[in-house]
Amino acid sequence: MRKFTPTQFAWMSTDQTNALSVLQLTTFRATHKKAMTPDQAASVDLALSHARMRENAQALATFGGMSTTSYALWSSLPPTWSATAAAVAFGVRGFVFGSQAIFPNATANHKPFGRFLNALGGATFIAAAPGAATGMIQGKDLVVNSTFSLGNVVYGTKSMLQSFTGRPVIRNVAEHLAGPGYVLGCAVYTLHSWPAPIATVAGTLFTFGCAEFWASAIRTDRMNRRSVPRTDADIAAAEKSDKRWGSWDRWTLGITFGIGMLLFSLDSLLAEPW
Repeated sequence: MRKFTPTQFAWMSTDQTNALSVLQLTTFRATHKKAMTPDQAASVDLALSHARMRENAQALATFGGMSTTSYALWSSLPPTWSATAAAVAFGVRGFVFGSQAIFPNATANHKPFGRFLNALGGATFIAAAPGAATGMIQGKDLVVNSTFSLGNVVYGTKSMLQSFTGRPVIRNVAEHLAGPGYVLGCAVYTLHSWPAPIATVAGTLFTFGCAEFWASAIRTDRMNRRSVPRTDADIAAAEKSDKRWGSWDRWTLGITFGIGMLLFSLDSLLAEPW
């Protein structure tokens, strides 16, 4: 989308602009903001407003269905069963993250396997998220449980909605609100877990992983605000930078979140919640 010019955007029909996602339009606007005429900017803003309303409505509907299912699950099962299901869900989410890191092409959002994994990841939030929410309501470990609850709401909804739409959604809320919240919550969780070895290692991995993802999101925003590279040298430099950060993101996803979630699941199961 960055390679489109404002003139090319103006040639698009209403149906075509309405089909664009929030991420595509915000990226386009960030890249061409200084080059657009007032009329062109108004056209982009109108399309972006439509895309945001559609995405927000989809997110609210998805969250509503997930929260209702989660509440029904936790209110109908004995506490020991719910805690065990949550512990297993953490391990399943670790498998999802590991698969997405190892097979990035096969697990892309628009691919069938990618949609399946996003749905599976969303289901793990349904099974596990009430644990942090209950702790927050009860006033236990407020920093950890409140930030985890925020992240669970955002990333759980994001994962499930991406399985429906086949493309990235609610990126800004996820990367710049829930992401930093996870950094804080994971850091505090790690401190509180010391000296328990498994929980401390898992918390440390989560903290570094969330911080790297946040840094990557900031870097992406800065790159999008720059002009599209035109010369061979600039194109090569941009591709090299994108490849390097893409590799870091994959390693982060697989190691800090994939292995971290498996360790978190193991630690929870060793506590014998049943």
